[in-house]
Amino acid sequence: MTRHLSTLSIFHYVYGAFTCLMGCIVAGVFIFMGGFLGSDFIAENSQGEPPPAWLGSFMQAFGWGMFALIEIWGILTILSGSWISKRKNRTGSMVVAGINCLNIPFGLALGIPAAAVISFAIIMSAKQVAAWQARRATFPLG
Repeated sequence: MTRHLSTLSIFHYVYGAFTCLMGCIVAGVFIFMGGFLGSDFIAENSQGEPPPAWLGSFMQAFGWGMFALIEIWGILTILSGSWISKRKNRTGSMVVAGINCLNIPFGLALGIPAAAVISFAIIMSAKQVAAWQARRATFPLG
């Protein structure tokens, strides 16, 4: 059980860092696109009417909003990894596991095992875990 929790904690750290990196990339794309749409280059070289002036600002605001949401998601995932390694705040880790299930396929692949392992750890106390592991070592198929 301890091995499962430490592995799950490491996966949360890796997935949280990956999510934060993707948040930076998404923000960069939308902010660059908004700046490009609002530039003089587009206004001068457009065949017909240039795009509306508000479109560039909207794209940049959308990029900043997405950046904030994705970074919060990544930071919560990293915090969940910390909570799992310290074996505290199981409810918070269960909530983060549910939120991670919204991201398919990697979040789903992390969220379902996280919910299963954390639920199993909640049910069993440390003494029960030791007894279960001893019984499992005796009967590996049971």
